[in-house]
Amino acid sequence: MTMIVLIGITLSLLGVAGLQFLYLSWLEQVNRSNKKRITELEHRCMYLNDRLFQSELDVKQQAAVLAEHDILLETEEIDEVWADVISDER
Repeated sequence: MTMIVLIGITLSLLGVAGLQFLYLSWLEQVNRSNKKRITELEHRCMYLNDRLFQSELDVKQQAAVLAEHDILLETEEIDEVWADVISDER
């Protein structure tokens, strides 16, 4: 009877060890997939940071062009005002 109990306990412990091994293998697989996903996200983040930097440069350039045109428009308006003043004096 003792042998049967000992064999039962041994098989139970072997089953628990097998389940722990399977669980550990599953955790390793999840860990590898998480590391791969983190690497992909880091690459995506660097790509998006580069695009953001380029977009900010484009916006600054466009703002500079608009500011330049505003200055040109203001000088053109001044020229038009002077043309009106000159025509009024004649």
